Amino acid sequence: HQRGDASLQPLAVDLEAEAKDELNVHEINIQFAGYRVGHRQRGGGGAPDSPETPSRATSAPRCIYFSFQFFTCRPTRTEIMRLLPSGSGSDSDDFSILVREDAQSARNEAPLLLRYVINAAAVSPLEAMEFAEYLAHGTLFVDVWDADSLLHIGTLGLPLHRLLRRGQSVAKAGLESDVVNSE
Repeated sequence: HQRGDASLQPLAVDLEAEAKDELNVHEINIQFAGYRVGHRQRGGGGAPDSPETPSRATSAPRCIYFSFQFFTCRPTRTEIMRLLPSGSGSDSDDFSILVREDAQSARNEAPLLLRYVINAAAVSPLEAMEFAEYLAHGTLFVDVWDADSLLHIGTLGLPLHRLLRRGQSVAKAGLESDVVNSE
């Protein structure tokens, strides 16, 4: 994402209209398609790119997996995904495509797709409003793990307001998000 991108800012939402939508079964598909190695600071003090603290690329793990909990669904731990260099030919591009660890033909394998079905009318009369509020004001925090070392790489936040349909039959959003390391 681009910093300051207006599409990332929540829009005014009519929660009543969202909760009363006649399409009360929501199918949410989450797909993790790629991973870009970021940069981190080395040393202390000074600006990130100053001579005192040169930045260096963080080494990419071989395989990763994700864990999170969407709405009231069971916690999710994804299968292990291998990082396959994109092959763009650019030395500065540290982007990798995520493929299933057991994929034989990695370039033809579809990225991991997770499907959640929320029936807002099935649980309680308040479920539709609770789900609309969750999407309007919530962020899905996803933990990223190195599958080989089982070490936590960091956490990313996905703003859920982009999944509100706002009277449409479908809402679709693509997002590139920074993975933040607590260190």
